[in-house]
Formats: sequence, C-alpha cells, structure tokens
Amino acid sequence: IRFEHLIKAFTMETSNVNNPDSIRREIYKCAKKVIKENVLFGVGLGDQDDALFKQYRYDNLKKAARNKMNTHNQYLEIWISSGLIALLLFILSLLVSVFLSYLHKDYYYFAFITLISLCLLTENILSRQVGVLFFAFFNSLFAFNQANKEDAVFINARFLTKKVTGVQRFACEISTELIR
Repeated sequence: IRFEHLIKAFTMETSNVNNPDSIRREIYKCAKKVIKENVLFGVGLGDQDDALFKQYRYDNLKKAARNKMNTHNQYLEIWISSGLIALLLFILSLLVSVFLSYLHKDYYYFAFITLISLCLLTENILSRQVGVLFFAFFNSLFAFNQANKEDAVFINARFLTKKVTGVQRFACEISTELIR
C-alpha cells in the first residue's frame, strides 16, 4: 500500500500540501538538489538535516521546513550526509548479506535483509537509535547463526520417544559423547 501511494504521488501533476506522499515527492526533489551540490562526499554527518532544511526554505516547502522532516529514505540520507562512496559501500554491505544468506540457504536472513532493504526506501530506519538497535540485533543474530551452522551437529532424537532398549541406549550414549 505504501508503494502504491508513493507511485500515485509521484505520477500526479501538481503537489498537494495535505497529501503526505505528495510532500514526500517534494522532499525527494529537495534531497536531489542537496545531493547535486555534494555528490561524492556529502555535506557531513550531522549536517544533512541543516542542508535539507535550508533547501526546504529555499524551495518554499513550509510544512516540511516547519516540521523539520527528514528524507524518509535511508539511502538518500546516507548520500546527503556521507556521499556516493559511503552509499555504495552501504549498498554493497546489504548485497553481501543477501548473497551470503542465499548461498547458505538461510531464507529467513534473506527475507530479513530484503525486507529491511525495501523499508529503507520509505523510511530512515537507521537514523534513530531504536532502528539501529533493531537492525544490529537481528542482523547479528542471523549472521552469527550463519557462522555456527557449519559447526553444528543435528541429531534426530526420535529414539527418545520409544521404550528404552539397546538401540535407544546406544543412541543416547553416542549423542552424549558427540555433545562432549
């Protein structure tokens, strides 16, 4: 639904100050102007908001300037603050995670990285502490899980549901030794 609204706002001829997606389109235009002036190295970490607000005032986007709206796009935010090189490194890190998750057949991690990458198109998730904590926690959880999979030994312990005979006792002893 979010992408549907965005597409509708971007295909409209005129902007509507009461339509959040229309405002978002104008914000993206301002971000593009700021990027044009600082393509490679950006305006600097911490200075992206000031540069964007200055552009809002210059383009007469009163609501965006008054509410101090950010870019609502993590990729644009990185490009404005740190430049094209940092943006490419960030995208490369996401692509490496996608590639490794697919290579290791870790489809949950693949889905997580893909979903986060799509969400970064419409929100500045990593510009807030809670977003950084969320991403860092789950990304490291999946990444460490990937690293430990090669060392893991999986045991089908259905033998524990049966009456204990020689076969079940042998399976228990072997499992105990493997764990040690």
